[in-house]
Amino acid sequence: MQKYWTQPKYKSYNKRRALKSLQARLRHKDSKKFNHATAQGISKHQRQIVSRGYNPIHAPSDFSLVRNPDKVVNFIELLRMNFEKRQQVWVVLREVKDMDYDAIVVLLSAMVRFKSQGITFNGDFPRDGHSKRVLQQSGFFKNLFRTFSDSDEFNIEPGAKDFISTHGQKIVAPELTAQILLTSAKTIWGEPRRCMGVQTVLVELMQNTFSHAVPAKEGERHWWLSVNHEEGEKKVRFAFVDYGVGIFKSLESKTEGNKFFGALPKLLERFKYGNNAALLRLVLHGELHKTISGDYYRGKGLPALLESIEDNSVSNLHIISNNVYAAVSNDDYRIMKSFFNGTFVYWEVTSTNSSLEA
Repeated sequence: MQKYWTQPKYKSYNKRRALKSLQARLRHKDSKKFNHATAQGISKHQRQIVSRGYNPIHAPSDFSLVRNPDKVVNFIELLRMNFEKRQQVWVVLREVKDMDYDAIVVLLSAMVRFKSQGITFNGDFPRDGHSKRVLQQSGFFKNLFRTFSDSDEFNIEPGAKDFISTHGQKIVAPELTAQILLTSAKTIWGEPRRCMGVQTVLVELMQNTFSHAVPAKEGERHWWLSVNHEEGEKKVRFAFVDYGVGIFKSLESKTEGNKFFGALPKLLERFKYGNNAALLRLVLHGELHKTISGDYYRGKGLPALLESIEDNSVSNLHIISNNVYAAVSNDDYRIMKSFFNGTFVYWEVTSTNSSLEA
């Protein structure tokens, strides 16, 4: 009898039965996930995402760091938590009603972090036509299936006026800066002009990655930049993201020998400020540097950003770092509910801003 069951045709028969049994168990497991999701009142689209092993992360309907900082920063934090758990994610964009380039650069940076570590990153399209076009024109989807490494640097849509750039190294990119200034001037003034304020802001932000960066972490880059031309309005929008530790975490972690070591207690004693929002205003006005050296530190570092507003080189400056949101142009500094690991800076240049003949 034993010989009968060991014949080839019965071995094949038993193998097919075992495979069918395994497939049935897997279907049952997926069905349990699906039914559990149904019981929680989750939509059919989301049930399908969950059943495929993804963790759905919903983007805010107003997907803009400038207009909707708390919700977008919370979205970024959810992505970061899933990245650290190596959990594959599905970014739900279906309900997005409005989208800006500042949010796209954050979305792209998250995608690269996941893919560089071999973690699956996927998502869907906004149903809103305008938001969908903005995302498509950014070049985001052209890079969805690209392979990335931790250290490379690249431009998205490098031949277009609207583009996104990142560098895996802590560097200032003068060639990139020169290209940005040339194309921006043509959009804004219709001719080559010298945009000294934009150059100052870009250089200082790139240099600042040295001050606020931490030793390289898996899947992280030092800075990202997006440039978006609004030709009809003669305006260029800029968004810069530095995934260091952020302004305040950086100041708190300075060690002995660094010129900023022990500066915060001295500044607190002098100004009795109440929170990080008040601290950022002091830093931008040069009070941190004055507390250390006795002199205002003009034209360098973060105070250079405020100077660019005061001399009308740029407009609509916004800064987000750690738990602070600042609409600097309106002198509006406030504490956020969410926490951003890094520094985000947004500004615009229009025909009303100052420039020099080339």
